[in-house]
Amino acid sequence: MAQTVNLVIEQGTTWVTQITVKDADSTTINITDYTCESQMRSSYDADTSYDITCTIAEPDSTSGILTLNLTDIETSAIPDGRFYYDVELTDTTANKIRLVEGVVTVTPEITK
Repeated sequence: MAQTVNLVIEQGTTWVTQITVKDADSTTINITDYTCESQMRSSYDADTSYDITCTIAEPDSTSGILTLNLTDIETSAIPDGRFYYDVELTDTTANKIRLVEGVVTVTPEITK
């Protein structure tokens, strides 16, 4: 079952957050052989989506850490408001798990 985490992204800024993948016993999971994907949408069935860059990099993969990020240009292109997002991990046999999901609030940029 995915953990629910709500996020705030400020338009026009570089945004980065890290997630540590742990099992039910709070032990970090080695995610070396996994890939990750993340998107946000204004509603679950909206046609327009915004990709969130999701990376698993050595040596963080053995400690279960993945990074989500958007550049300042990417956050400027997202309208302010509420969105839904999730992060999915895929293993080498194409099994997918939803790791995290929640609401993203994009706050408007004043300085342009």
